[in-house]
Amino acid sequence: MVVAHYGAICDASYPTFFLDLLGPRPQRPTNDDGEAIHILSQEAANAVGLLDRGLLKPGYKADVNVIDLDRLRLHAPEIKI
Repeated sequence: MVVAHYGAICDASYPTFFLDLLGPRPQRPTNDDGEAIHILSQEAANAVGLLDRGLLKPGYKADVNVIDLDRLRLHAPEIKI
């Protein structure tokens, strides 16, 4: 029997990590949450050629998320076997 093991983390938590890292907190008063949202939305969409997304603008496709930055927390990853 052959068993394969994957040793890299493949994680969909990057947006949460990014917002938690750069988002507004009293201990990080100089960070701009608007810039973080821009990077995760319009810049990401443009990078993959989706030029009709990433902005709340007439004619653009959009999903809207409401994020409570004061309650945003990312737990440490766990290895599941």
